[in-house]
Parts: sequence; C-alpha cells; structure tokens
Amino acid sequence: MTVAAIGIGGVPSLFLATELVLDLTPWYAPRYLIPLAGMVFANAMNSVSIAAERHMTELERGQGNESARRAAFQAALIPLINSLFAVGLVSLPGMMTGQVLAGISPLIAARYQILVMCILFGSSGIAAACYLYWCKPQNLPSKPRGLNDSTK
Repeated sequence: MTVAAIGIGGVPSLFLATELVLDLTPWYAPRYLIPLAGMVFANAMNSVSIAAERHMTELERGQGNESARRAAFQAALIPLINSLFAVGLVSLPGMMTGQVLAGISPLIAARYQILVMCILFGSSGIAAACYLYWCKPQNLPSKPRGLNDSTK
C-alpha cells in the first residue's frame, strides 16, 4: 500500500515534468530522471511516513477515522509548505545553488526550482492522500496508551 501510494504520487509527476514541461529527448535521460526521481520519491516517502504516523496517533487518541485522516494529511504537507515559504527568502535550495555555481542564469535556475517545488508538493500530496484513502485501521487498542484500570 505504501509503495503503491508513493508510486502513484511520483510516477505521473515525473512523467509530466520530463515529457511535457521540460520537453526532454529522451524523457528518460538518466542525467535528468535520476536526480528528479530521487527528490520526488524521497519527499513522497517522507510525506507518507508522516501521514501514517500521525494517522495512527490520532486514532489511538480516540479521534474518528475521518478526523484522523484530515489531521494526518495536514501534518504530512507541513514540511513542504514550510520549504515553499522559505525558498528564495531564507535559503537557496541545493538544486538552484548548484545550477548557479555551474554558470546557469539565476533566472533559469529559479524557474527550475519552482518546477521542482511544484512537482514535490504535488507528488507528496497525492502520495499522502492515496495512502490515507487506502489505510484501514486495524487492531487498535480499546483505550489510549497510558491508561490503566488497576490504578482506581
């Protein structure tokens, strides 16, 4: 389920970026696909793991499944939203810095960075949403952790 969610979030985003936006020939050229795929799948994996952990935590705290899913989805996207706010204002991302150091125009490097951030945001959001949609809570404790009947 987790691998499928990451794949469904990442593969279409990679294809759209390499085939339609960047218009690479061939679209699977390793010098472009490997770095992009690494970033996309790593961020999607992080989002899914945050969503899974938060979903289970909310369920264990007694929240309903829909409420737990909503909280988990919001938590999964927090790191990406924060990085979107910080790009260009607080920090220069590694890809953009590498391009500028290689002699590419800063305006072109900024365009690529915007593209990468949109791909990461989209693929991570789709992956987390797919995981949470398919997630079925099983074998939850009847009481939240830490409560003990013997302390009455």
